[in-house]
Amino acid sequence: MLGYNYERVREIAENLGRSLQGYTRIRDIDTNGAGNRFENDRATELVLDIDRSRLAMHDLTAADVVRQVSASVRGRTSNNTIRIGGEERLFSVKLEGYRTMNADDMNELQIPTPSGQSVRLGDVATLRERQVLNSVIRENQQYQRLVNYEFRGPQKLGDRTRDQVVASTALPPGYSIEKDQAWSWSTEEQSQIYGVLIVSILLIFMVTAAIFESLKLPLTVLLTVPMALIGVFLLFFYTGATFTREAYVGVIMMGGIVVNNSILLVDHVNQLRRVYGLPLAEALERGTIERVRPILMTSLTTICGLLPLVLFSHTDQNIWNALAYALIGGLASSTILVLTVTPALYLLFERRAERRKVEAEAAEDAVLQPA
Repeated sequence: MLGYNYERVREIAENLGRSLQGYTRIRDIDTNGAGNRFENDRATELVLDIDRSRLAMHDLTAADVVRQVSASVRGRTSNNTIRIGGEERLFSVKLEGYRTMNADDMNELQIPTPSGQSVRLGDVATLRERQVLNSVIRENQQYQRLVNYEFRGPQKLGDRTRDQVVASTALPPGYSIEKDQAWSWSTEEQSQIYGVLIVSILLIFMVTAAIFESLKLPLTVLLTVPMALIGVFLLFFYTGATFTREAYVGVIMMGGIVVNNSILLVDHVNQLRRVYGLPLAEALERGTIERVRPILMTSLTTICGLLPLVLFSHTDQNIWNALAYALIGGLASSTILVLTVTPALYLLFERRAERRKVEAEAAEDAVLQPA
């Protein structure tokens, strides 16, 4: 909801919430949202509803009640100056215990009456708790308010229901309703997700650098992640699935899985070069051929284990669809590209070192030959 009057926007949101209550598939309606829909942006406040008819019975006014309650909560009944040692200082009189006042104590608060007696606050007013916005959001000088709810059913039916409710909501001039805004990361969420990605990449780099004893070969492993993203984007594009928050979680999980195939290939090629002394090109060819079967087996078993999550449900029907699509697409493309592109990257990174090694061996053999 967008509008220039805060209370009017609130009223429109509550009317829309009452309209949503008429649908049996809609649950957990919240007309008090603000900011990001995935954040808990609720707060509460205590409201004092004064019964003026009861006040009149005790010859009291609402101002008398407000004055006494204010003194009990804020602890201030005056704000005057007093001269001490030739210098004026501010002073205030506060009721004892104002720092620890709670709702039960508030109900028992005694309000003095003009007759010299006192009346209990709970007898002339009702103290209740209500939900309020934790923060007030403004967009383009307009107040923003979100109505969140859960629709239990297919997404297409949910979209039609939403459009019907929005179309039946009367809006005054200058007010608008934006339907189903695409969610976005908040600043805190962006910092968290970037931090997780950076830490995961650093951990993979450190582990592979220690295993391979190289600073170049870990890059061969890390470049498997962009290869996997190709399959993720293609699968979401052709299936028409929505790239939701669960898809981002799937991408993070996928990044930790797809590097295993690359590590398996690179480590085997290193062993062929180190243990058997094979040249670079021959070690790459033999190592790739020998690792085709285990790489295909590990990827296919993982993909087959994820297929039930998407075969027995429609696209975007539940949260598992996006998660499974991200993992399946990433594994499928990375498996093919690891067996084709990763050996080429290995050759590019190690070609110069292999050439220097061959030249050094040739020079050593020339020195050892008798004149």
